[in-house]
Amino acid sequence: MVGLNLGYAQNFTFTTLAGTAGLGGSTDGPGGTARFQNPRGIAVDAADNVFVADTGSNTIRKISSSGLVSTFAGSAGRAGSANATGAAASFFGPQGLATDGSGTIFVTENNHTIRRITSGAVVTTLAGLPAVNGTTDGIGSAARFNVPSGVALDSAGNLYIADSSNHTIRKTSASGTVTTLAGSPDLPGMADGTGAGARFNLPSAVAIDAAGNLYVADFANHTIRKITGAGVVSTLAGTPGTSGASNGAGLAARFSYPSGIAVDASGRIFVADQNNHTIRAVTAAGVVTTVAGGTGITGSTNGTGSATRFYYPTDVAVDRAGNLYVAESFSQTIRKGTLEIAPRETEVSRISNLAIRSRAGAGDDTLIIGFGIGGTGTSGTKPILLRAVGPTLTQFGVPGTLIDPYLKLFVGMNKVDENDDWAGNPQIAAIAAQVGAFALASPTSKDASLFKPALAAGSSSVWITGNAGDTGVALAELYDASPAAAFNATTARLINVSARSQVGTGNDMLFAGVTIAGPTFKTVLIRAVGPTLGLFGVGGTLANPRLDLFSGTTKIFENDDWGGDATMTNAFQSVGAFQLPGNSRDAALLVTLAPGSYTVQVSGVNGTTGVALIEIYEVP
Repeated sequence: MVGLNLGYAQNFTFTTLAGTAGLGGSTDGPGGTARFQNPRGIAVDAADNVFVADTGSNTIRKISSSGLVSTFAGSAGRAGSANATGAAASFFGPQGLATDGSGTIFVTENNHTIRRITSGAVVTTLAGLPAVNGTTDGIGSAARFNVPSGVALDSAGNLYIADSSNHTIRKTSASGTVTTLAGSPDLPGMADGTGAGARFNLPSAVAIDAAGNLYVADFANHTIRKITGAGVVSTLAGTPGTSGASNGAGLAARFSYPSGIAVDASGRIFVADQNNHTIRAVTAAGVVTTVAGGTGITGSTNGTGSATRFYYPTDVAVDRAGNLYVAESFSQTIRKGTLEIAPRETEVSRISNLAIRSRAGAGDDTLIIGFGIGGTGTSGTKPILLRAVGPTLTQFGVPGTLIDPYLKLFVGMNKVDENDDWAGNPQIAAIAAQVGAFALASPTSKDASLFKPALAAGSSSVWITGNAGDTGVALAELYDASPAAAFNATTARLINVSARSQVGTGNDMLFAGVTIAGPTFKTVLIRAVGPTLGLFGVGGTLANPRLDLFSGTTKIFENDDWGGDATMTNAFQSVGAFQLPGNSRDAALLVTLAPGSYTVQVSGVNGTTGVALIEIYEVP
């Protein structure tokens, strides 16, 4: 399991932005003089104004960047569905909020409607019919909802709605055409799948990332779900039907009635974990940590990280600077979590270790690992430890190991060093201990290793063959041997690694390990290229590679066909990787990983075999 000491609990310091704990009402005014009545939904516009769905007072409130609270639309104590301007409009139990770049606000309400408010506070009904629930798709008032809750807006102006009591996720175009994206009306449950084949149980909130992926707080299932643009639903984190507070990856994590959700500019997901009284963070890979609050401990204490106390937080929003805003319905307050800008460590996050396990031999069976040293804004050389491990793998239960690996290091086409047997080299042993590598079996083992104290930036490669023409399973390892305390933003990094190998089945699948070191998350691009290698004249390619990413023994992400995703295409360009045809069967993952160790597995769909290229890139 990944070590989860990420520093997040100390990254946000919470204060009370507006309202006073335990004092309900509808008073406008600055900061603590203002009063709210069961604030439920929250959103932040481009000017950093905070808007609040004040459910109990049936109003939409506005908190300026200076902390001044005013009533933006509706009139306290008057419930209804009147379309009008400002105080002349009326709402019935407003629930969720979303804003666009022009200052327009979208509101879901218990009246089974979706309302729209312009920047001038003009209120209209976009979809649904007041006081009439149902499941009908349609245009405007012909559509029906059943207690719509959270709402999110994509870059094209489409709304996504957690239609809570219908147990579905709905989509509303800018013109008001409503369709059902995922789930089946009136059929609560827990099932991953596509479109109507998926099941939700009282979904409460939705949020969308820059790539168009939708995330759902699936309230009664205690899970965070993901929906792709094609409507494919998967479970990102949490165990269906099991509440709890555990941090961890994927199904190992636990939530207790997650009610609000937001995504920041980096793709990090924040969750108002209502019954745990905490704010949680989830990476795109499904790794969950607790940002603030004490699990199971209620209160209204301001503080940093775990010293903060919440009382049933219901929704969360994030601004352009990464600060968090929390609506606390039971405390009648709006809280703000200020993100620390100045790092508290000189150490930066980076790829610190790369390892490839595959079959190696002679000739066409040579295992060739390419890697790059550098990074934007970096300079200087890098100490690198290289190992070709064969015999020592037997102590880990790996069968068919390469009995006598031979390691050669190339810079460009020039061989600059080589090693047959490491022969108990004391410097190699000391550096291995420094970087946390497992010890080789003995000083007389036939494993090979090199330590280069000052390898130049640029591209290099490691060739691993079998001495005397033998073949077998070998592990190629590259370690960044720079001392962590001396690592900063200008220190050259390991920025990519690639390996081309024959992919078989079982122990002959292609395995790659990657370690993220440092205080924060790191985004990496991982590719398994098979069919596209044919365009470069490679024969016998793996026709349909599959990628599986593991944290410990837990699979946290997977991909079969990359699907021509535009965000992925941009990532290829940003790291200098060759482009893949949009309809190719190659696999790719773009993931943001917490510090820790991960394993990538490349296999052939349906047990097929062939030549594949695995690549791991640091994404700027």
